[in-house]
Amino acid sequence: MSSKTASIASFQRRLTAFQTQLKLGEAALISKPNDIFYFTLFPQLAPNEREAFLLVSAKQTTLFHHSFSPTLPKTNSLTSVPKTDLTVVGNAINDLKVKQLLIDEDTLSVREYFHLKKLVSCSIKPLNPQWVWRQRTIKDAAELALMKQAGKIATTVFKQIIEELQSGVTERQVARRIATLLMEHGADEPAFPIIVAFGPHGALPHYQPTENKLKPETPVLIDFGARYQHYLSDMTRSFWFGKKPSARFQQVEHIVKTAYQKTLDQLATRPLTAKNLDDTARQYITKQGFGDQFIHTTGHGLGIEIHEPPSLSWQNNAVIQPGTTITIEPGIYLPGEFGYRHENTIVINPKSITILTEL
Repeated sequence: MSSKTASIASFQRRLTAFQTQLKLGEAALISKPNDIFYFTLFPQLAPNEREAFLLVSAKQTTLFHHSFSPTLPKTNSLTSVPKTDLTVVGNAINDLKVKQLLIDEDTLSVREYFHLKKLVSCSIKPLNPQWVWRQRTIKDAAELALMKQAGKIATTVFKQIIEELQSGVTERQVARRIATLLMEHGADEPAFPIIVAFGPHGALPHYQPTENKLKPETPVLIDFGARYQHYLSDMTRSFWFGKKPSARFQQVEHIVKTAYQKTLDQLATRPLTAKNLDDTARQYITKQGFGDQFIHTTGHGLGIEIHEPPSLSWQNNAVIQPGTTITIEPGIYLPGEFGYRHENTIVINPKSITILTEL
């Protein structure tokens, strides 16, 4: 079976699974670009613009898209209509004679909602986002293969950038070099804006690079990932540029890496919740006296998007299911000094784990 045939089979299974959640007389209008891609493999050039709608009923699925967009393979599961005019969409909804239309209230604009409300004869209510996330969270074999490659690319690039790092280079220059290397090694683009932070800048988890120059004996934090055929990887490494790391840096490094390993070991426990993982990392770091300096969650899901469920938060009691891809990324941030974060992308297998960004 070719990879193209396997991809078509994958999205057909996804659509069928989603359709089983719809009651008789219901239809869903999916408007989130990444959800549309997940269910159809339709790639959108500008996700911030309206390029497509996906209308799903229990027995029929129609993709409305720009006429100048790439065509999709013909299948029995999907009808393609090269128009995105809401009047056309509304007429199709009425033709289905559904009693209730489910919409994504996060991505359908207010203007689109009010226009659609005038066009359709059925009632409208919000689509439960968990209907989609229950599927998207559990990656199939085709998705995991793409994420494995995204992880391999990121790991290769990190090894190379470390070898190239030298005094006088700026954070922006390193970030640009990482972006170039990612694409040279097969990535479509960086997974998200690349973080390169020298010295005190690392104390801001979402810091963005400047013209700050690297000096000898400086802590460095680099956070990036690869996007490969729509799927992502994510990794962070913190290290000392020089030969004489400070005692404070070594102390924090030991604590964060121990917290990471303890959380990794926790993944052997089943069943396992997102809260379990956060508790493991947070409680250890807190016992070492740095609880107030661990200022984000222990990790997050990822796939087509860089932040997907589950959030590894102390408030999230969701059970981590096999097939889920997550990051583990404990960190300690000391304003005016440095930040230290250690992160990998990890697949949860039925009885084990696979680290996709291991050096």
